[in-house]
Amino acid sequence: MADTDAEKHDHLQAVAQIRLAKAERVLINGLGIGMVLAAALSFKHVRHVDVVEYDERVIKLVGPHYLKDHRVRIHHADAYEQVHVWPARAQWDVAWSDVWPDISDHNIPGMDQLHKYYKRHATWHGCWARRECLKLRRELDVLGIK
Repeated sequence: MADTDAEKHDHLQAVAQIRLAKAERVLINGLGIGMVLAAALSFKHVRHVDVVEYDERVIKLVGPHYLKDHRVRIHHADAYEQVHVWPARAQWDVAWSDVWPDISDHNIPGMDQLHKYYKRHATWHGCWARRECLKLRRELDVLGIK
């Protein structure tokens, strides 16, 4: 978790989608320091943001600042398990998943799992570092490393 220029760049895709789509309902899997959440809340067209965060320490540290905004709801849950809890008609304009601690080809199955669910419940769903993980997998495949 950081607010460096590199970190901001990593989340630019999600923020651009929120802005360009004029998203009213946003889902963020992974609160972190709240960088994507803060960006979402900076847009007047955002009416509601659901945040799913597994680590209660992160919620206690970062959550209170953002919970002052009536548009925010933080769910203390695992992103993979939360897909079984959402109401059947749950819908978001933009969903962003950032629940992985590092870039690894091992993240791809989890990304695929979340995307499978959110493609039915969000107009757009993206995952942090997905392109980098896929590139790493291709490079490892070329080298014959599994």
